[in-house]
Amino acid sequence: MGIADAKMVTIIMRRGDKEISLKYPADKLLDDCGHKYNTWWADASGRRELERIFGRSNDEFTPHEVIRITYGRNTIYTSEVKNNG
Repeated sequence: MGIADAKMVTIIMRRGDKEISLKYPADKLLDDCGHKYNTWWADASGRRELERIFGRSNDEFTPHEVIRITYGRNTIYTSEVKNNG
């Protein structure tokens, strides 16, 4: 199954040392995001959690912040782990 077949996927993103997960429409990930995705399309609970952790003005996320995308029990994307040591 490809990402285009999924309706809503779960995105796990990381900013600094904090992680958050939110549901996001798969088709919006395929759009040309211009280096940022708007959280407008995320589920309401994910938007509230993002606001609670990172502040009200954080209504976007970048592809570089995404560490994993899942659909159901299937992981469909995992970022490369970079070792700084």
